[in-house]
Amino acid sequence: MSITIRRLTLLLLLLLLPAMSSCAGTEKLPAAEGPAAGDEVPVIPDIDSGVYAEDTALSLSNEYGLPIRYTVDGAIPGPGSALYSEPLILAELAENTALTDHAGEMFIGDRSMICPSAGTVKVRVIRAAAEMPDGTMGPVMTGTYFLNGGLWERYGCPVVSIVTDPSDLYDYETGILVRGKVFDDNGAVVPEHIWDAGTANFTQRGKAWERVSYIQVFDGGDTVSVEAPCGIRLKGNYSTVFPQRSINVYLRKDYGQKSIQYGLIPGNADAEGKEIAVYRSFTFRNGGNDTQSMKFKDSLIQELLSGLDFCSQASRPAIVYLNGEYYGIYNLTEKYSDHYIETHYGVDSDNVVVIKEGAVDEGEDGDLELWQSLMTFAYEKSLDLSEEANWEAFLKAVDIRSMVDYYASEIYIANTDWDEYHNYSLWRTRTDDGTPYGDCRWRWMMCDTEYSSGMYQSQSDRDVYYSIRSTAPDYDTLSDALEKNMLFRNAMKNPEFRRMFAERMHALAEDTLAPARVAGMLDAGYREWSRWYPDYMQRFPVSGEETPEQALQNVKAFFDARASYILPIVDGYCNYTPGA
Repeated sequence: MSITIRRLTLLLLLLLLPAMSSCAGTEKLPAAEGPAAGDEVPVIPDIDSGVYAEDTALSLSNEYGLPIRYTVDGAIPGPGSALYSEPLILAELAENTALTDHAGEMFIGDRSMICPSAGTVKVRVIRAAAEMPDGTMGPVMTGTYFLNGGLWERYGCPVVSIVTDPSDLYDYETGILVRGKVFDDNGAVVPEHIWDAGTANFTQRGKAWERVSYIQVFDGGDTVSVEAPCGIRLKGNYSTVFPQRSINVYLRKDYGQKSIQYGLIPGNADAEGKEIAVYRSFTFRNGGNDTQSMKFKDSLIQELLSGLDFCSQASRPAIVYLNGEYYGIYNLTEKYSDHYIETHYGVDSDNVVVIKEGAVDEGEDGDLELWQSLMTFAYEKSLDLSEEANWEAFLKAVDIRSMVDYYASEIYIANTDWDEYHNYSLWRTRTDDGTPYGDCRWRWMMCDTEYSSGMYQSQSDRDVYYSIRSTAPDYDTLSDALEKNMLFRNAMKNPEFRRMFAERMHALAEDTLAPARVAGMLDAGYREWSRWYPDYMQRFPVSGEETPEQALQNVKAFFDARASYILPIVDGYCNYTPGA
């Protein structure tokens, strides 16, 4: 009997084993000892980017306890980078001085210098990555740590940290800040004139000269408001002769994020009047020709003109640190793009065509034919716009109010760094989408206005240049525009266009650009920017340019006198009598 019971018990256990095994399988298994192939293992800092005391220690870790490699100069960490072993005392890490160290490579001939910026905030930039078991590196952590003083209390504007591998800035072949190989390959030619940037790495454009970077924006306090991986390129033609260079920032899916969802420019409204909270690109503009003077002249003029029927760019001041080094005060500015048009005018970005300086800037290669079709009104002699049929066809091709407002504004401010193939952009939709702005008519885009309104009048070493491209209040820019701008010249043959043009010129003088309005906004801007000039001028000593104070007075004097000179010229040419 006992043997039979034992056999039954054994049989029962055998029957129950599968069920017991199944239950056991639902229990939590011990954690794996290391990452699986293809896993991303991020480095985790114990403190976020921000403002800290100098003796603050930074600890780094990761989920699996893998070795961590780090750099302090913006470089991407690799197997040869420093090995993290204990908390890093921020103040004891090496200060980055690459801008001053490479200053001699950043210019052609006798150019402005970059000096140490002892008066600015101390910064340490840390990049770190886990070293995977197969020898590859995990995702890169980027941290920016300011060591003395509150950012908003010191600057009163956004502070931006841009971090990128130093080779992307200073490498002989690929560095975008140096003259480099491009200069040597083009014969190492030193331009005769100071306003000629020459040919160098830093004058190159296009996607091939875009560099992968990381951006962090501290806006209103000591913590990061928004951050993202991005691409950066230099912007500008003549203005690249200056040590502080304009920077375009691009958000792309390829970099991991196709937009920044943050109101970078408060008050900047979309087509529905709502504040814009999504940016796919933007610019840190050095001021262009105004770089070593007021720096905010273009922003001021665009703000003054922003109520007219053409595109204008909203902006605000911002301080930029490049790999932890002070790179100066900038105008954080909207960048013209298909997304800009979609946001401000409510049309599909895929249906947008932007022409810049006679080439397709946004759109498809075939869109150049649309621009060429418009230019038949400029160069086809049979299309006399004084004839009614031709004029009606022209009205279907352009938004006539946009054209009038644009040309009148450029002529009134005496912008002599502009014509239909230089500093000149316009847009339209490719097909009619039925919306108010999707009607396939060309509309204009204001940009680069600082070479105007009395610029350089006090500078003796530009006398020859100034005499050719005067920005004085008595300069006849109407005759200049009629000579250089064929589309405008032909439009001015039409009496309706001449009347609209003369009316807008008088409205500019009496309202939009009235001396009192200009002076009030100038004074307010100067008071704001004066707090940033000392640090900027210590870093980039001004030599031979107008001081901000001189520029301020020249702009005021220009608008005080401008109407008395230009309006009689306009009235005579247009056969216009005010109030008639």
